[in-house]
Amino acid sequence: MLRMRGPSTAQSAPWPGDGEVFVHVALLDGACLPVAQARMESISGADVPFNESVELCRTAPPLVALRMKADGKKPRRVLVTVYRSVHGRGLLVTFRLPAGQWLAIRPELIRVAQSVVVRCDPLPRAPGERPLLLKDRVGYSAGPSVTSVQLAAIQRLVQGIAGPLTRLHGAAWTSVSDPLAVYVNANPVQHVAFIGAVQELLDVQSLPNRATILTVPDRGLGSPMWRDLGEAIARVILHLDYECVADPWMAYGEQAVAGMAAQTGRPFPYAPRSVLAELPPIQWTLQELTKQQKLHDAVPNAHCLYYVLLFHHGPSEYRKAYAAFRAALRDAPGPGLTTAKHLFVLDQAKMRSAAAKLVKRLRPVPGVKW
Repeated sequence: MLRMRGPSTAQSAPWPGDGEVFVHVALLDGACLPVAQARMESISGADVPFNESVELCRTAPPLVALRMKADGKKPRRVLVTVYRSVHGRGLLVTFRLPAGQWLAIRPELIRVAQSVVVRCDPLPRAPGERPLLLKDRVGYSAGPSVTSVQLAAIQRLVQGIAGPLTRLHGAAWTSVSDPLAVYVNANPVQHVAFIGAVQELLDVQSLPNRATILTVPDRGLGSPMWRDLGEAIARVILHLDYECVADPWMAYGEQAVAGMAAQTGRPFPYAPRSVLAELPPIQWTLQELTKQQKLHDAVPNAHCLYYVLLFHHGPSEYRKAYAAFRAALRDAPGPGLTTAKHLFVLDQAKMRSAAAKLVKRLRPVPGVKW
């Protein structure tokens, strides 16, 4: 029996060689496991062309076995995924094994997966009693030393950032019974009660799986805190709105666009001078961008910004394609598939040129130094 106790953790391993079976275990606090499980069960071979076949083991809980093609030095292999959920905490167990071993050890892996037990206390959203004040379907809570004036300023900021995101992506993220929670603490040290000890305490922290944002009081227009709050709100809203399957390039791009608009207090084409000074030239098509491994790095992240700006403000063919992409994304079995169907079919070189032309329209906010 495989058991896990204690706080959120993850263990990972490389792809197995001959005769090896690796297990990846992750405790996912507050993740949408029923949604993830349903999406996994809906996958077919046509959905994931890099797989030779997909097998759904209708056990309790169900398992999904993806038989994956050989890729470079990686042999043909099978990826078996199972989810368990208890008290708002979830366990994801993934088995990785050579394809030739699957049939022989399939009964044993199913037995092991069925024996998984999650023994954790229910996941608290916030430490102690921090009641939420509901305003426009967002819950707010002021920590010690946070004044009503400071709380009201954060409420205005959040609504200004969330409004454009809701108009574009819809209001699926809103919930009266379980709202997005914004906890305002006097300083980042007070975030520790929510997230534990971390190497770096930031003014703004987002916890998408818990629909929670931690922030300090308003630092003023043009401050990095405004940018970080914009990015955090976009991160959580996309996570909730698309139920964990927003494509990574889309998520990074939407976050960057929201952060830029929040920091300047103005929509496109305005951008902070610091951003304009560091923008790299566009070099990848969207299809090439999706193959980059570290989208959070400066150059790939800038490209995510470029393409999302194009889909927001570019010619109608790109705005319409992005609208169709967003609509289809809600029913997609996983990230990546909808991008290929709706956006890779467009002329990639032409799209890159259109993005480069649009980026040239960015300008600093007049009359300010930042």
